[in-house]
Amino acid sequence: MPTTPRNYLPTHSGIYHGDAFKLIKLVEPESVRLLLTDPPYCVSAPNNIGSMGRRSIDFGEWDYNFDQIGWLDDAVQTLVKGGSMVIWNDWKLLGGIAAHLESLGMSVKRQMRWVKNNPVPRNMLRVPVQSDECCLWAVKPKKRWVFNKRKSVSYERGEFHHPVVRNSSHPNKKPDKIFQDIIKIFSNKDDLILDPFAGAGTTAIAAQKLGRRHISFEKDDTYFNLASSELEKIVDVDKY
Repeated sequence: MPTTPRNYLPTHSGIYHGDAFKLIKLVEPESVRLLLTDPPYCVSAPNNIGSMGRRSIDFGEWDYNFDQIGWLDDAVQTLVKGGSMVIWNDWKLLGGIAAHLESLGMSVKRQMRWVKNNPVPRNMLRVPVQSDECCLWAVKPKKRWVFNKRKSVSYERGEFHHPVVRNSSHPNKKPDKIFQDIIKIFSNKDDLILDPFAGAGTTAIAAQKLGRRHISFEKDDTYFNLASSELEKIVDVDKY
């Protein structure tokens, strides 16, 4: 018996308001060249350490009890063969994420990191300053992946040297330049970029500037409106 064709999301650019765990099932299989995302780290928690006048870390409801691997099965299905996944997260969680990706047939290639030029001096009297954040790069096998080598030693080492973003409307926004660099390295013009957890829309904005198609999801009303508003301001496209 013939089945009814599934209604997939359009592959032209846009930010969608809703639950990524549901929306990612509507992305056409093997359509995405690069999945680039910075999901919740689950680091919000009360503690007894004073941190710049605070005694707890609370980034909001979205950061508590986030399922770090429940979305990966569907995410892998969206990638073209040879497509890349770059996932930022707390270093303590990346091992579990990498193991699950390997169980899904992905090839985990490298860990990369953002080296902060101006790290926040939290808890500096009790622990070393957290001066970097990590991400992993994985590839869907059976086809050659895109890797546009950049003219920089730091890229060869998988390092991105940029200052911390100050005074952003999103508490955990990463520098736009890092996401532009990653998109340049792991995709080509007109490729489709996916970010299931848009936050401030950093991936969408970088992709738009670089002439890539992009799809992003954001569940939180405030951040969806923020990301959509910022994306509307992008008019110039880098022809790289």
